[in-house]
Amino acid sequence: MTEFFQGDVYRRVFARHKRVVAEPALYHGSGRVFHHEGRSGRGERIILPLAEDGRNGDGILGATIYELSAPLDVERVDDTLSGETESFFPIGNV
Repeated sequence: MTEFFQGDVYRRVFARHKRVVAEPALYHGSGRVFHHEGRSGRGERIILPLAEDGRNGDGILGATIYELSAPLDVERVDDTLSGETESFFPIGNV
């Protein structure tokens, strides 16, 4: 992840993914879900934990759906889900 995300963006994305795996929890977010090379996408994202042994989280599975906007004058990679909603739903004992 450090090769793709930098600084604050990395810290937010890593914390989000770590929470999904460690709690474990289901994640749902909506808003700006993608921003790269002057274009952004608004939509929804889900992130689900994976566990090879069926109990202890060791990976994630995610899906994002979005509509891409017209090009902007900004050049950066972002994954902030800025401005809208982020929700975590704890998963009980399995």
